[in-house]
Amino acid sequence: MLDFIGQAHCNFRFDLRYRALLGGTREQLKKQIEAGFPFLPAGCSLQLDRVSSERVLANLRDSLPSCPAAGGVTLPFLCLGFAEYGSHEGERPMAIRWRMKQEIRAAWLPVMALAV
Repeated sequence: MLDFIGQAHCNFRFDLRYRALLGGTREQLKKQIEAGFPFLPAGCSLQLDRVSSERVLANLRDSLPSCPAAGGVTLPFLCLGFAEYGSHEGERPMAIRWRMKQEIRAAWLPVMALAV
């Protein structure tokens, strides 16, 4: 028995843990949790009690910031332009800095919750 729930930090991303085990998108993961994990390989079992399921599903909803302008749903991938290599530091892990070829439009900054 493995306990994947416990009293996790509020910023802990359950979706990353379960997607590493199950694969698929966040929406597919949500459906698997709601249905009791029907698509596991033969011989595998994954069970969540009601409270754990509710916690994981709430965490899935809250794990990525939502956009009030989009009705409170998480925005899909959005291309804001092209970037070019700036610099890097370290090896493992390596931090890479990219520079946008053009500035991000000011209208997007509040949506992305970036400081100006």
